[in-house]
Amino acid sequence: MCFLALCAALGLGAGAAASLDERRSGRESYGDRRGSRSGGCNACFIMMWSMITFVVCLFLCANVTNYIDDDDDGSGEDDGGGCYYVYYTFGPARWVCRGGSRWTSRPISQDSLPPPTAVLLGNNSLEGHGAGDGEPDYWSLYVAVIGGPIASLLTIIATLGPACRRGGTSSPLLVGGVILFAGLLHLSVTICLGVQFFTSEDDEWVYNHFRSEQYYQFDGTLYNYLVNDHYYSGFASLVAFAFFFTLTSTLWELLFMACVLLPNDGQSERLTNVFYSERFSYEPNIATKYSTHVAPEAIPAATATSAPAPHMNI
Repeated sequence: MCFLALCAALGLGAGAAASLDERRSGRESYGDRRGSRSGGCNACFIMMWSMITFVVCLFLCANVTNYIDDDDDGSGEDDGGGCYYVYYTFGPARWVCRGGSRWTSRPISQDSLPPPTAVLLGNNSLEGHGAGDGEPDYWSLYVAVIGGPIASLLTIIATLGPACRRGGTSSPLLVGGVILFAGLLHLSVTICLGVQFFTSEDDEWVYNHFRSEQYYQFDGTLYNYLVNDHYYSGFASLVAFAFFFTLTSTLWELLFMACVLLPNDGQSERLTNVFYSERFSYEPNIATKYSTHVAPEAIPAATATSAPAPHMNI
């Protein structure tokens, strides 16, 4: 409790010092900035969500590494290696990986489907073609790795000003257009991932780099196979995270765009902190106004024949 109280006191002291420095330097604090707090919070939430989506989509190009047991028990099957912590009563835990060899695969660059075929000819010779067709097996990963980060970056740029309560702009339509484009790009990533990984098909082939029978035919969704496989379960979870974050980013971005384009500028400011900056321009004083915008002859000049002001005798 004392530690928490000390941290709170230090935080309050730092906040007060920063506020004092802002007042001395003439800068306005966050609480005094233009725009609404609710709109700034909404924009900040979407910006942070886009950052997470950016990172998750980039992780789809990572490698999948496993430790293979190499059939040490003589069962005729590779039992599969794995890494885990070994805890000791006295001493630190150790990270142990069982398995004879370390195998690595990169799904995004994999081209092993369709499986190789061979036909036995009459002269006892084989004719066929090898694995792959020159196109990536997981084509939707390219869409996610390229389109997901670009859309997230556009959203981050468009919401950075409103999140800092600096949402005044000369064209909210431009901000809404950028958010709309990012939302549609995230939507395309979601559709591609859903079509390849979450659509059920019959007699679908899959290539498993870590098993003795590398080609396997199954019924159902590709995600269901991968998530139930010991070697690809982590990769399948990453695909599910990317699908979830791109889908939710699409919904948030389209909703944010609709709020930006509201006909009532006050409601748009309250919900998104995006508004027309001209609405906050201040009128100049009378002298500047006349000297700048009014012709000199329009100003009534004082004459010498003007009657003096009456004096009061006490």
